[in-house]
Amino acid sequence: MHFRLILFIIVLLPNSNYAQGYQESFNSVYQKFKITPINKEISKEDKTELQELEKLMDFLNSFTNQENKLNGGVHFGFSGDETEIRNLFTLNAGINLDYGNYPYQLDFTTSIQTIVNNGVFQENVSNIDISFDYSHVNTGNGIWLENYILLKRFGDNYLGINQRYETGMGFIFNYRSKSLTPKGEKIAVELNRKPVLNSNGEDLIICYEEICKRSNNQKKLSREECETIGLTRKVYGNANRKKYNKLRLALLLGAFYEIDQSIAQNNLMINGKDSLISATFPTQTFLRWELRPTIEYRPNDILKIKLHPYIKFPLGSNNQVEVRYEDLVDRRDDYFIDLRTSIKAQVTSKISFGMEYRYLYDNAPNRVFLTEGFATPQLLLAQQEHHIYMMKFGFNF
Repeated sequence: MHFRLILFIIVLLPNSNYAQGYQESFNSVYQKFKITPINKEISKEDKTELQELEKLMDFLNSFTNQENKLNGGVHFGFSGDETEIRNLFTLNAGINLDYGNYPYQLDFTTSIQTIVNNGVFQENVSNIDISFDYSHVNTGNGIWLENYILLKRFGDNYLGINQRYETGMGFIFNYRSKSLTPKGEKIAVELNRKPVLNSNGEDLIICYEEICKRSNNQKKLSREECETIGLTRKVYGNANRKKYNKLRLALLLGAFYEIDQSIAQNNLMINGKDSLISATFPTQTFLRWELRPTIEYRPNDILKIKLHPYIKFPLGSNNQVEVRYEDLVDRRDDYFIDLRTSIKAQVTSKISFGMEYRYLYDNAPNRVFLTEGFATPQLLLAQQEHHIYMMKFGFNF
């Protein structure tokens, strides 16, 4: 069933032909423009204006080339405690890769946190996230609405989650401030450079009609070619605002299909003593929906603060799950909270340092009434909460 859901998601999402089309069209215009020499008989004023356009074309070309590059980074961190009888270390590491920025972006992120207890490795938390985001260029300002699809794997030994897979789709509604970081402002200034004379009154010159006509200049551009430049300029402007805005407020709303393999583990009283009891559950599947408000703040190009809690509910009218044993009933509202906060400082263009806090809470974890070995039935409830603290050193490439 989950394969059919993935196919359904892909069909629903807008394709990336728009993004690919503008890059290919601009590259064609750019190559034509660059290989055509300027007429030697052109006046100094006309030549200056054509050179201004050439600077803009070179600037846009560097942007389209950057969009076709694969970017990424690695991070690692650790903490340790040592006593006479125990050595305990926590290691965390991960890698992130992304392709593109606007109007589409493909992200791959993986991370793992491992505990080394007296020389024995024990996996604690692991994540693999693959997502594809697409911004609707022709809707509003072009950056307020996005579609996304995702494929995610998650494991958490503390909560008894051996493996949990999620695949789904949804929408992201964004507000991104016009106020930009210094790097974004610098790009915006360069991007808004206009040639000295002829302009269509809006954003870009239509072509230097009078210049080209009177000087027989071969660099003359058609209206369609100028529209291609204008579109590329718009895309770059939105990409710059998406990447370097100082404040982002967003709301994610989506649905996903979940496959879960987990256990319940907790302490129960047996013969007057606390004993660690475990129960294994069969693989379960669910349809859920999720809500994620987001706050991102970047006062400058160095510091970035992010808060984004995921709140997940069952998809359907029944939001409660229950377990029974004869007349005993345990009924709970089914929701899961995954709160993520981070502070990241970009020390250099390649080196970063950051701290993260993650809080996981399951209000209706796996549970079962146990009778064997107990005088009265006992409810075995999986762990509900997990607090995760991480310190990270990163290297970007």
